[in-house]
Amino acid sequence: MLSKFTWLYLLKSKYEVTAVFLQFKLFAEKQTGFPIKALQSDNAKKFISLTKMLRQFGIAHRLTCPHTH
Repeated sequence: MLSKFTWLYLLKSKYEVTAVFLQFKLFAEKQTGFPIKALQSDNAKKFISLTKMLRQFGIAHRLTCPHTH
């Protein structure tokens, strides 16, 4: 079974990214019963820094093409 969910988090500061993602990961995996397989973000430095952590969890980090909507 394939399910797609989308959540949007508005952050006040780029320094919140890691902490908010870890909270989101726990929430999403408990709600769905499935592990997160991929995370898509833009190429902002605050998100690129997540790549190493995501790799440790086995989560693919998909980045959007630069200068696109």
